[in-house]
Amino acid sequence: MKGPEGITMVQTLEFPVGFLTSAFVAPATMPGWLGALAEWNPLSSTAAATR
Repeated sequence: MKGPEGITMVQTLEFPVGFLTSAFVAPATMPGWLGALAEWNPLSSTAAATR
């Protein structure tokens, strides 16, 4: 992807995926389906490893 359009597309896709992780909120406090999705998300493992 070249140019600002490609960067904008990646940022647009990345933004909602970041909120489906346990980086901001513990999965235990989320509704059941959202907590399961957050635990499955690979970014949650990355956030846990950096903590």
